[in-house]
Formats: sequence, structure tokens, C-alpha cells
Amino acid sequence: MTLAYAVRMIVEAEGGGPASLRMIADHVGRWARIPDPMIETTQKGLKDSLVTTEVLGDPDDPPWAWRLSFSHPDETYPNVRWGVRVTAVTAATSVVSVRLDRTRTDGVVARDRTEPAPPGCIPALIGAAGLSVVDGGRCLESSVWVVESDQEQDLADLVMAEDRRLPIFVFTPRDEEVIDGGEFQRSVMGLAHVVLLKPEVSWRLGEILPRGFNVYGGSARIWWPEVTTDSSRWDHPLWTSDRPAHLVVRQARSSILEAGLTAAVIDRRVVELEQARRAGSAKAQSEEIEALRGDQTAIASMLAGMLGDTEQPNGSEKASSLGGLISRVLGHKDSAINDASSLAAMYDAEAGDERERAGDLSKKVMYLEGEVARLRFAAGQTTPMADHDADRLLYDEILREAMDRHTVDGFSLRSFTIGASFAESLEAHGDQYRSKAIRVCGDIVSGAPSLIGRRDDHPLRTGEAGSASVRLRTSDNAEARRCKIEEQVPAARRLHYWLLSDGSIELASINLHEDMSIPG
Repeated sequence: MTLAYAVRMIVEAEGGGPASLRMIADHVGRWARIPDPMIETTQKGLKDSLVTTEVLGDPDDPPWAWRLSFSHPDETYPNVRWGVRVTAVTAATSVVSVRLDRTRTDGVVARDRTEPAPPGCIPALIGAAGLSVVDGGRCLESSVWVVESDQEQDLADLVMAEDRRLPIFVFTPRDEEVIDGGEFQRSVMGLAHVVLLKPEVSWRLGEILPRGFNVYGGSARIWWPEVTTDSSRWDHPLWTSDRPAHLVVRQARSSILEAGLTAAVIDRRVVELEQARRAGSAKAQSEEIEALRGDQTAIASMLAGMLGDTEQPNGSEKASSLGGLISRVLGHKDSAINDASSLAAMYDAEAGDERERAGDLSKKVMYLEGEVARLRFAAGQTTPMADHDADRLLYDEILREAMDRHTVDGFSLRSFTIGASFAESLEAHGDQYRSKAIRVCGDIVSGAPSLIGRRDDHPLRTGEAGSASVRLRTSDNAEARRCKIEEQVPAARRLHYWLLSDGSIELASINLHEDMSIPG
């Protein structure tokens, strides 16, 4: 049995506070197609499987818990069985854990071609009326969060929230091979926030987040939890816009699923409730035996009642004596103890599996960190480069590009600076577009009219009409300008920059064709 998908959700009632387990059980029970989920029984339900429900503890004396479990064969590969276990426990908070296990029943050792999908109870709970699945102060949604122009602070607050436990997968629009955010959302339901960041919001978000953490122009990123002003952006993977969308989705999904498995733990409160139930049952039976001590007839009757119908001795057996009954009851109890021990061993094995899986993933992380260190060493960079150093290197690269044009008629080198968002936006488009963008920057900085003219350099205006006024920056009256990096391709990337009153230039951003925003 292999853990394939695991989710741990904090569920609140509408208006705040822990959600009612009865309401949670009702929603999960409807998904499992059983009539009364609060009855402790086994009944036929979803996919014609036998669904078992249990109640642990006293609903009037929290903590108490409710559990549902069943298994069924895979619809395509009948030799694979999927097991689902939903456990809800409440006290100061209500926590729902969902585990999806995969088992190969034919003993064949082969690569598994089945892909785990979130059990349907997860979207059922996330979309349930009267319930909220909360993380980092925000409710999880069953659809992509499209961040509007007045929500950049809300997103920044979620990224930086100290109580955020789940990753955020954020992507920006592409003009070619787009990322299907809805499909990605369905594949990681309950494990991540999925966010679509529009260009105009992206530039403003860059002014709020720590530098290097933003996403621009067709790129995508995972913001893992625990982002602070001191965090390293290298720990939060960025997929540039030149990476194929299907690779971005596959790699990001794999990272999130693996991280979810390492966070799957058995709730200690549930284990304690199970132990209390077994202890209470044993105590009650001991009290019954003690109360009937000395009355062999009553004891024999009581002992016989402890046995199931199939375990009753026939009249001709000597086992109908008190000693025989005691022997059978003790055997029955030994069997119950063995079952409990097996259950405990299963929990220990699962915990061991999770520790082993976490160890494997830790080794993988160490290997990848080593690879990053090796590549940095090979590039002559042994530590992540400081942002101001990266800006300086970029400045020098553009300056060399511009100076290569010194023989062009009209060459007149213009003073220039690197804007706060420029390096990030250039990085987001990937290596495929970097050299093109640097060449264009060299043309503009060179000041040669022929080079600037061939780039279709023109003002950015406040509207689409040619008569619309030129866009000016309020702080210094600098003029916003735009020129071609590409043409006759879907994205047709553009360079945006500010032309200051003294003739100097501030390089602002690399934009997709339809994005008329300019940071700064």
C-alpha cells in the first residue's frame, strides 16, 4: 500500500470557529452515497464499495472524531485498488485529513501508470455551503483566484502570512501554449492556492513583495510557505515564459504532491481516542465480570453473550462448561487484542513509510542543492548573487552592447539606469529572449537614430487612440516609451522604458505585446 495523495484541511464554520463534524460528515457522506454517516456501520456506497463509518469519543465532550473509509478497484487497471480514508477531528479547531492509498494486488513489479487524483470529497468540502477551508487567512476555492487590480495587497498578505501552510502556484498570461489553471487547480485540490496574476497587477505586486519574488510576462512560480523579507528567492522555483506549459504544469504539480505526502501525519488525537475506546470497552467488561463473581450461572450466561452466534459451543461439547466458556472468551479477547496490535502496527508502519519518504525527499533536495552549488561554482558564482550586483552586471552587459554600435552614424551614448523591476522581468522571460532584449536595449542606449527607428520606438499613451496624451510619470514627469523586441510572433515582446527630462533612460520592463503596463 502506497500513499498517493494526502491533504490536511482546517475547516471553519460560516462566520468563524470550528466546523461541526456532523456537517462535515453529512457532506462527505453524500459524496460517498451513504444515507447516515453518523451510524457506526459498514454499508454499500460509492462505486458499489463497502463504506465503513466510525465515531470516536463523545460528541458532547470534545475532542471527538469521525472517520470514513472504503476501497475500490481502478476503473482502467483492475489490479490496482484505491483506498480512501477521511478523518475529521474537532476541539479548538476542526481538522479534516484525507488519504488516498494505491495498492497493486497482482504482485507485479512494474511502473505504475495510474495517476492519483484528489478524492471527490475534497472539492465537496471546499465548495460546501456553510463551511470554509481556511489557510493563511484565506478560503481555499474550487476555481482559480484571478487577482483583480485592487487585490495585489491581498495576495501579498497571503504570500507573507505566517500561518500559511500551503504553497501558492501563481502563473501569468501567455499568448502561446497557455497554462490551463483550471486543470491544474483540479489536480492539486486542497494542497495549494492557484492564482492567475494579470500583468497590470503583477507590476504593482512587485513593489510590495521582497525583490526577486514576483512573476511576470508568461512565467509561473511556487511560493512555498514561510516567505519573509529574509527568505531566498532561489528556494521558490520560477518557470520562465520560454518553458513549455506542459512541463511547467508537470513539474509544479509533482513538487506540490510530493510536499503534500511529507506533511501527511496521523493525528495523535485520533490515536488517543482509539486507545480510550479500547480501554473503556475492556474496563466495562471487567466491571461486568466482577459484579457477577461467584454466580457461575450468571457468569456462564454473560460469557456466552460475549461470543458471537458462530462461536457458541453445541450442547454435546464439554466446552459448554464454565471453563470452556472462559477459554473461548479469552481466545476471543486475544483475537481482539491481536487486531488492535495489528492496527497499531499498521499505524507504525505508515508512520515509518512517511519518515522514509520524507528522508528520500530530503536526499533529493540535498542532491538538487548540490547541483545548484556545482553549477554556480562552474559559473564562478559560489553564492546567490545580491540584487544590486545582478543589476550592475546587467548594466555592464547593456553598456558593452551599446558601445559595440559606436561606429553607427549618429551614435550618441545615452546615460541609463536599471529600473527596480527590469532585471526580474527580463529573468521571467527566460534565456530564449534575454539576448534579444539586451540587443534592443543596446540600440536604444546607443542613441543612434537609425537603430532606434528600426525598433519602432514610440510613446506609451494613456489610451489606444493615436491622439491620446503621452503617459507621464507623476513623480518626475518622465515620458513612458515602448519599442519592439520581436515582431510577427504571437507574444511580440516589447521593451518599456522611461525617458527623463535630461535625456537619460530608465529601463523599466520587458512586456508581452498586449501588456501596456509600465512599472515605476
